[in-house]
Amino acid sequence: LGTDIPFFIDDEQPPRPALVTGLGDRTERLPRSTAEITLILPPFGCPTGAVYRAFDAAPTVNCDEPRVRALSHAPIDTNILFNELAAPAERAEPRLAELRARLAAALHTPIHVSGSGSTLFCAADADTVARAAPECRTVRTTLI
Repeated sequence: LGTDIPFFIDDEQPPRPALVTGLGDRTERLPRSTAEITLILPPFGCPTGAVYRAFDAAPTVNCDEPRVRALSHAPIDTNILFNELAAPAERAEPRLAELRARLAAALHTPIHVSGSGSTLFCAADADTVARAAPECRTVRTTLI
């Protein structure tokens, strides 16, 4: 079994957010946030293998427990969110970097990469995002 399995074993479903440490063997549940975000789905993808190869070529791991713990406070401060795969995703798919920079400039809000890309997210409302990036699909959703 993978080391991510303990994350999915929770008394509540869907599983609550968690701070997972060690080799994935220590799971501390954190409070949920109900923040609203807009998902931004570009008309292109980011090949996962290419993103991880870009990460391996220039790893930057700034993730530490206090930094993650600071994100567990509601409401979430979108200025301190981070994703270690954002820069590698942008190197693997330069259009992602261009779109992210264009949206950040137009919306005056941080634009974040979800996972290994190409989905982005931000706190701006979906209609505003859709006007700034008409080539993208947008979905307004709530964190659980």
